[in-house]
Amino acid sequence: VEASLGEQATFLQSQWKWTEEQARTRSHKIADLLNMLDRFYQQQEALREFVRGGTELLEGERPMGSTMGEIEEQMMTCQDFRSQIGSKQAQVDAMLSLGRSIIAEPMVSTQSEAIMKSLTDFIQDWSHFQMSWQNW
Repeated sequence: VEASLGEQATFLQSQWKWTEEQARTRSHKIADLLNMLDRFYQQQEALREFVRGGTELLEGERPMGSTMGEIEEQMMTCQDFRSQIGSKQAQVDAMLSLGRSIIAEPMVSTQSEAIMKSLTDFIQDWSHFQMSWQNW
């Protein structure tokens, strides 16, 4: 009986160590995922702010009734902004890639639909935004 109690204690200790290690691993994985989600939403919000700024710039462009100097200033501002759009594409691609990585994680399956909708909405907004500026 003593040997079996000793064996049981050893077994329970090994089970405890295994469970502890699994909990630690899972805890690190959750922390990593939370950091990824935080980065994803921060990147997306920064890009959405860029889109809002560009949309406001296009909507605010009013050549009629403006002086020649005002029109030139608007043109320069729009040209400067338009030149930034191409450089933002790498940031958009990185944000989309991060979002897809998060969706692929089994631990976020309950949030996958919301993240997927967020990605889809952003892709539509970004495409519309780019077309608006191509037509400028």
